Amino acid sequence: MRRWGLLFLGFLGLTAFLATSCNQLGNPSEQAVQAALGTYNYGGPKPGIAFLIVGDAPMTDPDGVEVKVTGPSGWNDGEPLKVRLYHWVSGADWWWWVRPIDLVDGDYTLESDFPEGIYLKKTVHLTADTTSLLARPTPELLATTTSATIRWSAVPGAEAYSVMLKREADDQELARWHTGETSITFNQLDLAQGETYYAEVFAFNAPLTRDSFTPPPVFKVSYGRTPDFTVTSTGTLKVLPSGSDQAPIEFDLQRMQ
Repeated sequence: MRRWGLLFLGFLGLTAFLATSCNQLGNPSEQAVQAALGTYNYGGPKPGIAFLIVGDAPMTDPDGVEVKVTGPSGWNDGEPLKVRLYHWVSGADWWWWVRPIDLVDGDYTLESDFPEGIYLKKTVHLTADTTSLLARPTPELLATTTSATIRWSAVPGAEAYSVMLKREADDQELARWHTGETSITFNQLDLAQGETYYAEVFAFNAPLTRDSFTPPPVFKVSYGRTPDFTVTSTGTLKVLPSGSDQAPIEFDLQRMQ
């Protein structure tokens, strides 16, 4: 009888452990933190990797949270990819990364331990097939010393875009915004005459303009960059659409003070 009693208590303990584990993982739609992995179309011969984390986990550790991605044999020289998440995007509960590391067909797993016992693990099968990638945006820009307008054609399948204005000399980011539109104007800038700048546009198949959402089964990101441009005081600015055989688009600039 004592043996059966011990076995019964052991069964109850195992049941409680499993119940606790299931409650920690939860239903995917109810998890505090969710993730997606996918492809990054940056113009290379093979797609890179993209990953997205969406959630409502506290970010209280000043050292951030380590996110580790492991892939199949031969990917990333056999080493896991590690990045640190220090905070969510301002005003939202998500973060995204891309890396131009050529994909290898196989399973990829993202893992991370968040505060308050929140453990995140997501595995997705990815291929290096280039026929299903998100098309790359082809942005154009017009700039004065105080403003910059970037515009591009809509990318089929894209739900949001991230736009960045940078200085060419040191790649310093001067302005950034997420939008669901296909153009944006940054105002109140202090661009120097004779200085060279460029803009980058990332397209996503996820609504990154919303505070919270369910990640797509496969996260897709693509990248486009404008040609470098130099702010001048007078004359005509010629913008060459990136990756296009079209003739340059000309804009007349008024004298800038």
